[in-house]
This record gives sequence, structure tokens and C-alpha cells, in this order.
Amino acid sequence: VIREFPENFYVGVNFVKVMGEVERRKWLVPKLSAVRPHLREMLRRFERRGIMCITDGFPLCALKDFETTSIDTIRLAHGSEFYAEDKIKPVKCRKCGLFPLCSGARKDYLAINTARGLTPSMQNAGVLREKIIKRSVNNNPASRA
Repeated sequence: VIREFPENFYVGVNFVKVMGEVERRKWLVPKLSAVRPHLREMLRRFERRGIMCITDGFPLCALKDFETTSIDTIRLAHGSEFYAEDKIKPVKCRKCGLFPLCSGARKDYLAINTARGLTPSMQNAGVLREKIIKRSVNNNPASRA
């Protein structure tokens, strides 16, 4: 992405939705535990090169150190309304420090892979909210979505 599209303003990364062809081929839906290290490495590379990124469909535990990229979390931090009816927070998420700012995992993902790959965080939601608000004040367009 960086080499082929250097003029990109920001990059959007979405987790797989179980619809269309994916509905018939559920093996296309990876486990979050398998995606997590590659996702974080990609986000690190974008960050090092100054490329803004917005993520969608990933619970915050999959975005460790990059929680500020979550479009749902950005909207929740700003008190905005958003569509999250396709996501749910399993019982184990109640122990997560980021529970108030996480929209959870996609329901269709949980129907296939269960909540086993979700890992409650010890981070503080208030600290994350402050980071997100600070990014918006600094004119980061990705945080104003």
C-alpha cells in the first residue's frame, strides 16, 4: 500500500464480514488470534510512515497499542451515534478496562469462532478517550470520522 499509493490520505482496514461468498466459505473468516500479530505489524508500519489508518470490525483487544484507529471507538469517545448492531460484547468482555469504548466483536465472527480469542484489557477507558480527543484537536482527520 505504502509503495503503490504514497499519496494516500489514510487507509481503512476492515475485518471480514460473513456475507455473500464468505457465508458459503466460512473458512475465509480467520481467527482473531491469527490476524492480531499481522494487523499490529501493518499498523506499526503505517504509523512509522505517517499514514493514518482507520480500522473497523476489530474488537479493541485485537488492536493493542492501536486502539485509537478503531472507528467505533473514535465515535464512542466523541459521544457520537454509530451503527454497531452487527457487533456484540461477550460476557468475558465485562472484565475489560476498555469495555465502555469497545463495540465488541462481530456477531457473525463469534458464531463461527466463539469468544475464545478475545482478551480483556487492563487499560483505562478514560486514558484512551483522552488520547482520541487529543488526536482530534491535533487535526487528525481519521479521528474526526
